[in-house]
Amino acid sequence: MNTLMYNKDMGKSGGAAEASGFTIIEVMLTLAISGMVLVGALLGVSSTISRQRYRDTVEDIASTLRTQYDLVSRVQIEKRTSEDENACKTISGDVFNDTPEASGRGRTNCNVYGVAVALGLPGDGGVLGKRIQVTNLIGKDLGAYRRDLEQAGKDPDTELRGKGELALLKELKVTNLYRENNGRCKTTNILTNETFKWDASLETVTKNQPAKVLLMIVRSPRDGTIHTYVWNYSGTDNESMDYAGDLSTACNGVQNGKSKPTISKGLAGDNFKIEDVKLCIKSEDAIATYGRRRMLKIAADGHNSSAVALMNMDDGENECN
Repeated sequence: MNTLMYNKDMGKSGGAAEASGFTIIEVMLTLAISGMVLVGALLGVSSTISRQRYRDTVEDIASTLRTQYDLVSRVQIEKRTSEDENACKTISGDVFNDTPEASGRGRTNCNVYGVAVALGLPGDGGVLGKRIQVTNLIGKDLGAYRRDLEQAGKDPDTELRGKGELALLKELKVTNLYRENNGRCKTTNILTNETFKWDASLETVTKNQPAKVLLMIVRSPRDGTIHTYVWNYSGTDNESMDYAGDLSTACNGVQNGKSKPTISKGLAGDNFKIEDVKLCIKSEDAIATYGRRRMLKIAADGHNSSAVALMNMDDGENECN
């Protein structure tokens, strides 16, 4: 007699074990981990881009300054052509307006001696430390100055031997502003007028304030050697930042009732010095530098582009951290 045996697995499909799968908790953990990996990757890419932008900005600022030395070193002291109506009408006075025939060369008696570099001009929205502007420096021709001395009964060689370079530039009425026919002041030819990229700015080394510096990079009227002079405004009020390119009213250096620095005023007041320029390049992007800054240094009395140096973040000479 056959006996019917009952198997407890008989009611299940093919007698196979239950199908396996992911629980909801496992799925959520997988998605969370994937999300964190993706966020980390995006942050890494963003940080890399920010740091590269900062490096590009720093190099661009240094390159702009080095270019000025290269330009001044390659170009001989040149006379302004007599066809330029405003060639010699400077805020120092119309002392350059000798007739072209006076020099015997069909030129006016003023020269281009170099460039004025204004660092820390306001950028968009009037924020300080954001812009650089470069303009020509013009002054009286040395030959015309010698003739003036002779006409005054003085020996030019003796007079010149007794004057230093800055004193001579003062005598030659060197400036970067000229007087228009309507009596208003305007800068000489603007060679560069740039806002720093990626919201970078220049700051002082010690107080983290917007940097305000005016440089003269000039060829010596005597022998053509290049010299660098600096007028540092770091201790003055922000109102005086309208130097170099932003003065557009009366030629006496006064705008809105306030005295404004100019090259001519600086020379007259012995404000220009031979000293190192040390500036910190700041990025508004905290990711780019983690709050640290690189130092830009312009060597005292720089003679060529090697005067401009950048200090790395971890360089012992970097005074900006």
